[in-house]
Amino acid sequence: MPSVTRSVARHKGRSSELEQRVLSSVLRLLADGTRYTELPVQRILEEAGIARSTFYHYFPDKAQLLIKLAELATADIWQSAEQWWRSDHSDGETGLVPVLLTAITQVRENRLVLRAIREVAAYDRTVAEYWISRMTPYLELSRSRLEELRAAGKIGEWVDPARTAQIMAWTMERVVGLHHIPPEDDERWATALARSAWLIIYGDAP
Repeated sequence: MPSVTRSVARHKGRSSELEQRVLSSVLRLLADGTRYTELPVQRILEEAGIARSTFYHYFPDKAQLLIKLAELATADIWQSAEQWWRSDHSDGETGLVPVLLTAITQVRENRLVLRAIREVAAYDRTVAEYWISRMTPYLELSRSRLEELRAAGKIGEWVDPARTAQIMAWTMERVVGLHHIPPEDDERWATALARSAWLIIYGDAP
């Protein structure tokens, strides 16, 4: 079962038992091979053992249900990455390796939810806007930190903070999110990605 199941359990105080039952039911159905786009609400109701009115009490539609799953699935990834950007980077590129390991393992464990997000975002405006809204604060944090580093003379003055932040974020999202990385290669990929990111930021620092 994807690790988002553990996230559902961890957030027990924030949602009702019935809401958790729905989330867990969707994960089981996805794990059985059903694509989210082909998953009717009735099937979710049957798996969760709840009434349609109960479902809509917690989730106005399937898009909102998917967004809730995505929030739980990506919480650790965002938190780890944001903590790194807020740090002083005194541990060098090696300090970025654990962050990328977290991203790689979490993406693998929650691949079904993340795949559903990509599929649904292609045609559902609500889901697409959610994903953009989640990326925006991260991009703003990255841009702000790059500006601070540039102002402090720690990176080259020719670094473009806004575009560099986007290049790093979307590159990592694509490499980690779409490329199938076998578990035995996690460390090597995390190290290589950390090296690449470090060179983008500090490679030509004064």
